[in-house]
Amino acid sequence: MLATAGVASAGPAPGFAASYTLAEGDARVTTTNTGSIAVAATEEAYVDVATPVDQKIWMGAKGMAVYYPEEELVVQTPRGKDELPPVFDAIMAALRDPGEILGGRAKLVKREREGASLVTRWDVSDKSGKLVGGLIVRETASAVSRIEVLGPKGALSIRYDFRDARKVGALRVPLGIEAEYFDARGAMHRHEAWRFRDPRPLDAATRDLLAGPPAFPAGTKIKSVRRK
Repeated sequence: MLATAGVASAGPAPGFAASYTLAEGDARVTTTNTGSIAVAATEEAYVDVATPVDQKIWMGAKGMAVYYPEEELVVQTPRGKDELPPVFDAIMAALRDPGEILGGRAKLVKREREGASLVTRWDVSDKSGKLVGGLIVRETASAVSRIEVLGPKGALSIRYDFRDARKVGALRVPLGIEAEYFDARGAMHRHEAWRFRDPRPLDAATRDLLAGPPAFPAGTKIKSVRRK
């Protein structure tokens, strides 16, 4: 498992800060942005986007706020229960125990060795016992290398690939994360590729950034948008 220390343990939650490159898009268009990021395993994040558009992004339990300094605009998006904004779910999949990705009750249905990897499959049911999805996890002795999220009928919904994990404090942080998202027909409709450089533990100043947005300059416009 990538997270080697429990998030609920005493003291500050484990996390990391790094420079990043993110390529994201669909089957037709891919955009790339760069900047710096700080993430805590408690699903809090701060992103300072340098290119292509200057942005400051905060993610927390209540939602996400994006500040565009040049436009003097803040866009706020509330967050539903067990819901992560796009692009952040891949990072959290890397930091959490794989079993936390799908809620409900997990049942181990398969465990076998494939070369140097251990492959496990889990079925996940809701409280009524209805099958709601599943997970296939591939891991080596040092880290999880792939997680596949399955829908209730066993079709592939999301595939996460992790590479070149580095120990950062209590975490093992992959330097590369690939995420692919599939529709009900099995066609990929979204992809993401994170690259992290020089990941390091969170310091006090970075943790202050994770606490949430500061007071914005007077005159800043604030817009609230609900995710569909």
